[in-house]
Amino acid sequence: MRFYILAPEVGGGFGPNTDLDSTCHPPKVGRVHYLFDGWLGDCLAESFPCFVATESVIAELKEMEISGMNDSDVEISTSERFRELYPNVDIGRWRWLRAVGIPGEDDIAITASARLVASERAVAILRRHGLAHCELEEYHHEDDERGRNSPANY
Repeated sequence: MRFYILAPEVGGGFGPNTDLDSTCHPPKVGRVHYLFDGWLGDCLAESFPCFVATESVIAELKEMEISGMNDSDVEISTSERFRELYPNVDIGRWRWLRAVGIPGEDDIAITASARLVASERAVAILRRHGLAHCELEEYHHEDDERGRNSPANY
């Protein structure tokens, strides 16, 4: 099976209600508040080292028993700039996509350097929900951290 490194759209960043310990690298995150400044419509967005996904894609990933992931609540809000640029856009409901799998083995994983890795099966689901602005490159197990287990705090 093929695996891919995903670089999703960065549609914003952490809002003031994020619980983040930046004294380590990658930072440890206890709670995510994602503040959208813009959004091109993809089902996945990033703010290092976290990923958020639409509720509908999370539901399908779970339904298809995608391995290596769980999800948590996320606070989502839009900036004043977003509301000015996109006054009629409803961004919908989102979840914190927590990648806990082993890169190159599980369907969803995160490397020690906080890069998101997904199997072709998981990528197919993400594409059905909109992934037009996400960069993908093939993941080669030997090119990265040699398959070390990913940090569970993402």
